[in-house]
Amino acid sequence: MSQFICHHPWRCRSFAYIVAHLCLLLVAHGSPLTAEELRPEVIQFFEKRIRPLLAEHCYECHSAISKSVKGGLLLDSRQAVLDGGDSGDVIVAGRPEQSLLMRAVLYEDLDLQMPPKGKLSATQIGHLNTWIKMGAPDPRDVSTKPASRALDLEAARQHWAFQPLADTTPPTVKNSGWVQTEVDRFILASLEEKGLEPAPPVDKRTLLRRVTFDLTALPPRPEDVAAFVADTSPDAFGKVVDRLLASTAYGEKWGRHWLDVVRYADTSGKDENAAFGNAYRYRDYTITAFNTDKPYDRFLHEQIAGDLMEAESEAQRYEQIIGAGFLQLGPKAIAEQDKPKMLMDIVDEQIEVVGQALMGMTVACARCHDHKFDPIPTRDYYALAGIFRSTRTIKEMSFVSWWLDTPLADAASVAKFKELNKPIEEKGKEIDAAIAAAGKSLVAAWRQDLPRYLVMATWLSESVAGDDSQDVNHVAAREALSPLVLGRCVEALQTSRRPGAKGSDVFALWHGLTSLTSDQFGRLAANRIAQALHRHRDTDVGLLVAEWFEGFKPASLAEVARRYDEMFAHIDALWEEALRNKVPNVAVTALSDVGPDALRRLLYGPSGLFALPQNARRHYLPESLALLEELEKERDELQTEAPTPLPAAISVEDGDIADLKIHVRGNHLNLGESVPRGFLSVVPVTNMPQVNPKQSGRLELAQWLTRPDHPLTSRVLVNRIWLWHFGSGLCRTPDNFGIRGDVPLHLPLLDWLSRQLISSGWSVKRLQRLVLLSSTYQMSGRDNAAATAADPENRLHWRFDQRRLAAEEIRDGLLSVSGQLDLSLGGSLLNHDNRAQHVDTKKTVAYGFNRRSVYLPIVRNALYDVFQLFDHGNAHTVNGQRSHTTVAPQALFFMNSELVMDAAKLLAEDLLADAEAGIEERVVALYMKAFGRPPTSVEVQLAQKYLQRFADVIAEPEAAANERRVRSWEALCHAVLVSNEFVFVE
Repeated sequence: MSQFICHHPWRCRSFAYIVAHLCLLLVAHGSPLTAEELRPEVIQFFEKRIRPLLAEHCYECHSAISKSVKGGLLLDSRQAVLDGGDSGDVIVAGRPEQSLLMRAVLYEDLDLQMPPKGKLSATQIGHLNTWIKMGAPDPRDVSTKPASRALDLEAARQHWAFQPLADTTPPTVKNSGWVQTEVDRFILASLEEKGLEPAPPVDKRTLLRRVTFDLTALPPRPEDVAAFVADTSPDAFGKVVDRLLASTAYGEKWGRHWLDVVRYADTSGKDENAAFGNAYRYRDYTITAFNTDKPYDRFLHEQIAGDLMEAESEAQRYEQIIGAGFLQLGPKAIAEQDKPKMLMDIVDEQIEVVGQALMGMTVACARCHDHKFDPIPTRDYYALAGIFRSTRTIKEMSFVSWWLDTPLADAASVAKFKELNKPIEEKGKEIDAAIAAAGKSLVAAWRQDLPRYLVMATWLSESVAGDDSQDVNHVAAREALSPLVLGRCVEALQTSRRPGAKGSDVFALWHGLTSLTSDQFGRLAANRIAQALHRHRDTDVGLLVAEWFEGFKPASLAEVARRYDEMFAHIDALWEEALRNKVPNVAVTALSDVGPDALRRLLYGPSGLFALPQNARRHYLPESLALLEELEKERDELQTEAPTPLPAAISVEDGDIADLKIHVRGNHLNLGESVPRGFLSVVPVTNMPQVNPKQSGRLELAQWLTRPDHPLTSRVLVNRIWLWHFGSGLCRTPDNFGIRGDVPLHLPLLDWLSRQLISSGWSVKRLQRLVLLSSTYQMSGRDNAAATAADPENRLHWRFDQRRLAAEEIRDGLLSVSGQLDLSLGGSLLNHDNRAQHVDTKKTVAYGFNRRSVYLPIVRNALYDVFQLFDHGNAHTVNGQRSHTTVAPQALFFMNSELVMDAAKLLAEDLLADAEAGIEERVVALYMKAFGRPPTSVEVQLAQKYLQRFADVIAEPEAAANERRVRSWEALCHAVLVSNEFVFVE
């Protein structure tokens, strides 16, 4: 049996592969690479995540625009990063743990904490860590000091992607007999120009396996193979293509392609990873759209503005609402407490998916500055951002914000449901009020004893926890504290220091301090308050507290407590003033560098100074707890008669309609001029639709995208279709048609196919049929020395490239050949209620279904192991082209996983079910199921020898002959399923 190895390792050009080799190269040279040496994905990460971070938090002191450069360090150019500063190298490429920059932003050194105004968020630190791991790729070749650059639209439009679709005519070729569709003329003309010949046609069995996997993600059935081989009519293959295009499995395969592009998932990802309980409706909508060959322009209209479109029936209205879930599918930080920032991050993600998925443009890179490579000014970004900011994506904005779920019901049904559900909602509000009141009493008590917490936390850290040589009893005696009280404090402090512990865990420490008397605390307060404040300077609240206590020398506990009461009264006054004025308070911003929402988060958020612990309920006062329990009992009784929830879909709707102001450096607290809602100015479209002033503008955006003379939309889709059939696109950067993207070698073919798509009424199936019936698609993968030398990457398409099956194809193929596959359509397999939080694939999500893989839940941050192993798409971003790696764990999966072992066992049982069949007949059946072809005589002989030898060497000689026979066939089936021929498509 052939081994599971990579036949063509040079094809494994995944992003991870490139980054790994990039890291090695950077570590070896110690230098970030220039823009010309970087892949577009790497540049995009820098431009979207790193450059804005450096500009906002570092350039004030470390750039050419700084009034005084601190530490001799500049961070505004590639060479400056390489040069380092007075303290030496700031980055060790590929080694964040050795990089001075990471030590500074992690606040690991009291003398080196950057930025000095406040620690970066965990997400920002994570981006820096990832960047350095990647090798600190840096496309900046010069200082970021502003340079005048007037955008010349006419010059920018000379780039191939912004040019109108060429009205090309298929070229004349010498070998006209090779031509089956006009596609072949373009390919053959390029080959003849280079003096090359196309590979011979592939055999019928291999062709059938290829096209069946390409269109359905399933292996061909033996009876289908036999029928195709026996059909000698000229249109035999055309009939096969039509049959597969008409199958429901077609939509499941090609719908999955689209779900990769639109970053589909069943959870929100990011902070809470809550359940998108209704996302499956969008998935099913997509599968149906491909199966019914919904015109692509209509498909896009529904996804961008389905809720705004006229509908001929309620069913059509529901379908359009579901389609608009396209804008809702992205990852969301639903626990973000800075609500304006959260909403702009959502807008940014929506611009990113519309730009890359539909136009192949990295528009989101222009959020903080004019795009560094493509002709997209920041004004254009905010023209689009105004459209999406006028769209409501988040509806409930409490502590945890929830996405919009739109009922799929008529107005009367919605009104009736609300009326029946009103008592439960009102009771829920009473419970929320009771919880708030109970928590308020705890917060008040905690505020009163905050000085104890600060002083004792510092004292215990320095006197006990940090010095094991000191005897606890000795310390207790020295400070006149009982060992019992000290022990409780030490235990509480150690709990708060455990890995993963949050700031609220120190609540236990406060309880340990309650046994101290005022006199005992007073003796500690005077000489510990300075250290306590210093230790808390690594938070924005700590800075505010330190500012208030600067120069303060308490003489007693009462004086300390009074000073804290004055500080909190001051904070409360600032907070109320900020709320009244609806703007960030200058005093607050000066002290903590945050707005009112952020200040509230820092004080009362999950890890804030006054945050309640997760188990705060057990500390409630008896009367508070009794009231809460009574209210919850009443709610539970009401819920027994609750109305059945209405079906709903994740979707969007128009919100507050307004143009958006430019966010200077992407900062929502630093606003510039207002920009009218609109589209990309570099894209030449006639009869440009004008945004309706009473709507968001999404409807006009959809119309603009699908104008016949829009140069990007049709090209991007055609390129994706070509990629998904041939393994690489005519443009080899499918998500980036910009300046840094690939220039298509077959641009005339790309434009001709794009015109065919539009003239056919945007029919995807008709375009695919045109491509599949070509000789180009039906070529074999046979090697040719001359062609390999002239075109080693096969960009001219002189042969058909072998490819490894995708994750879904591997799983579904195993289930199919073993007779286990459940072909039921649609529905949800996510066993979580909508908005259930903390979805974890390894603990709470089941995958033991035999349904097709497209229906298995996609859990962000915890992808199904089989999917992750075989390069499933990353649901956080647009994925126009998956990587195809070949690594050792994949071989181990085929050797040891239950999925493969069960498939081999059931396949063997099926082969042995016919008692009259002989060995050769069973081997033929095995090969037909697994490979779509009969075995050769040599393979039959090898199989017979394998079965006999395996039976002879089974460890239990006393096993019955029938048992040894069954196990031998299981082993043979297993060997076939792990072979290259099963895993690769020729």
